[in-house]
Amino acid sequence: MKGFDWMGLSQEASRLMSQGHSIEAVALYEKIARSKPIVPEVHNNLAVALKASGYVTDAIKSYKKAIKINPGYVVARKNLARALNELGRPEEALEQFAQIIKKETRNSELQIELSFLISTMNFSKPSFIARSLFLFLFDLSHVDLQKLSMAAVSLVICNRRFAALVNAAANVYGTEAECCFLTPKTLNDPLLVNILTWTIVPSNTIERWITVARQQLLVLINNGQQVDTDEAVLWALALQCHATEFVFSTNDWEKELLAQFLENRSNLSQTQIAVIAMYLPIGSLTVPGEFWQKRLLLKSTPAGMKLLIQRDILDPLTQAQLALKIPKFSHHNGFISEKVMEQYEANPYPRWLSIDREERPRRLGERLKEQFLLQHTERLSLDNPAILVAGCGTGRHAISTANRYSGSSVLAIDLSLRSLSYAVMQANKISQSNIKFAQADILNLDQLEQRFDLVESSGVLHHMEEPSAGWRSLRNLLKPNGLMRIGLYSSKGRQRWNELRETMPRGLDHNSITNFIRDRRSILTRKSAAGNDHIITGIADFYSLSGCRDLLFHEKEVQFTIPQIAEIIMKLNLKFLGFANLTGPVTQKFKKQFKNPAAYFDLDKWDIFEQGNPDTFIAMYQFWCQAKD
Repeated sequence: MKGFDWMGLSQEASRLMSQGHSIEAVALYEKIARSKPIVPEVHNNLAVALKASGYVTDAIKSYKKAIKINPGYVVARKNLARALNELGRPEEALEQFAQIIKKETRNSELQIELSFLISTMNFSKPSFIARSLFLFLFDLSHVDLQKLSMAAVSLVICNRRFAALVNAAANVYGTEAECCFLTPKTLNDPLLVNILTWTIVPSNTIERWITVARQQLLVLINNGQQVDTDEAVLWALALQCHATEFVFSTNDWEKELLAQFLENRSNLSQTQIAVIAMYLPIGSLTVPGEFWQKRLLLKSTPAGMKLLIQRDILDPLTQAQLALKIPKFSHHNGFISEKVMEQYEANPYPRWLSIDREERPRRLGERLKEQFLLQHTERLSLDNPAILVAGCGTGRHAISTANRYSGSSVLAIDLSLRSLSYAVMQANKISQSNIKFAQADILNLDQLEQRFDLVESSGVLHHMEEPSAGWRSLRNLLKPNGLMRIGLYSSKGRQRWNELRETMPRGLDHNSITNFIRDRRSILTRKSAAGNDHIITGIADFYSLSGCRDLLFHEKEVQFTIPQIAEIIMKLNLKFLGFANLTGPVTQKFKKQFKNPAAYFDLDKWDIFEQGNPDTFIAMYQFWCQAKD
């Protein structure tokens, strides 16, 4: 077409897309596609606009045209996979990723992208492709395996034999009735082993199966009978119970049977140790120290046993040594700080085993400018930012931040020395060298002379006596026009489990706290077994002792509304930039309700939206703001 300025039209369409006018962009991209029918990028761009406009089926057709022209067009294949999954066609979506992974086996960004896609899926029938991709992902060290857990469990349960076992367990759970043997030798599924080994499984179905299965195994070893269970499955069960901090319900007769078995017994077989390890830490067993060392050196020792020795015996020793070297910037301030510190010394949080790690991290400024309208950043160092993570706990978020932003230097602080020692150990394991840790109270940071380009505090301020005072303390550590990322509990989002929250009695020792949490959990899991599922049984934190305590039995919790947040932002002379980590469906629903693109950055509009969609911030509000200096 002579004189046709398709590049100019493409730029105009791109501008319309950035302003949220996807339908108008579709018209332009269709015109370009008629002019340039063999340019794959044109069909991909048209598909993106169609999908944004709600025409997902038409978008799929355009993605396929782009791929037909260029079968190696990775971007179009990824986009097609997302669209197919959105239409409830997960098998086809995974086929696209299988094609990509075959060609780019070492592309870490693609692998992480795949992990996010597959984690959103819920399988109702067996899938060879999905199983292969799950096993591929579980073999990677730079992927957050926890997010795979629920989707992978749904696939494992599609196996008829395993489904029969979990159903049998559900039928007798919480009773003294007998059922078939729940861990037969034929149960040797490597995907199940990986799930139990590398994640905390957020499934009441799996919890019921493990709870009844370990009862059966305990009876067998107590009677001196043979345990005919696959070795890998046996140790995977032990690793899962250790990861949950033995939070599953334990009957009085189990406790008596376990005590009876351990009484005056010094020689334990590996199988017996594996079963005992489903109930208590192996470090508590009265065996010579060299016993564990020998097991680590023997080639015949199961991999699961070696991993449990590492996690339960060696890692705590490493953490104790590291704790001695962690600098202390300030002491805790006040009664609430002291109680919160005691909680996290007893129950470090969060529990985690893996995180996503990018091979080619990007600059902070580059990432933020894609999302928000930043202004007056000339006095900031967005290419080499100094970042403070306040209230880092066991380091999961802080280490992710250090990895995500290239050129950054991160200081992570927390009240709990035990949590910090775990964080340091994990950072050392993956050689994350641009992060330092220190013990400090957010309210006592006056002596800290350094000022930061970015301060992050997620899930911390709402556990303080006066969250606004803590927020102000962090605000004072910003460079002029510095950035903040804040996470706070939503009053609306937390309504679902406010009825379950409970203040723990004062003065309980560690064992009493453990029993208190187990007892309260068992009530919920029994209700769930009776068909009265509560939304909380789908939350990962519910499935570990530390997570459950943080979720339901915290020493202090303050909840917020959006107007309250807006008021604090105004008082601290900050500007709201936007929410972080919103899901695609939430974003689309909001934009459908509020057509003006400026509404996306308007807290009043988000308050209206949350009133009609109370689960929008069910985890917490996560948002960015900038100092107006």
